[in-house]
Amino acid sequence: MFPLDADTAKNATLGVVGGSFFALLLVLKFAKSIVTKLLLMIILAGIGVIAFGQRDSLSACVNGVKAQAEAGSVINTRCTILGREVTISLPTGS
Repeated sequence: MFPLDADTAKNATLGVVGGSFFALLLVLKFAKSIVTKLLLMIILAGIGVIAFGQRDSLSACVNGVKAQAEAGSVINTRCTILGREVTISLPTGS
């Protein structure tokens, strides 16, 4: 698997949220059965909520790592998205 950094993960989750919204619009336009529409709406809304929650969680984790780095303490936080560890790139101070 390829390494995943925080910025890429944030952008990917934002893409998933947008993609699920677009797919939701397609479902509403083309699905004939109301039951099918409801089921697909629930699934796509769930995907969007999970992706947005993961993005928010990742942002909070990255901010925690940055705060630890600025304080000069040992960084003991591991950031993950959907169980996969994410690499945090911190700017080097001069």
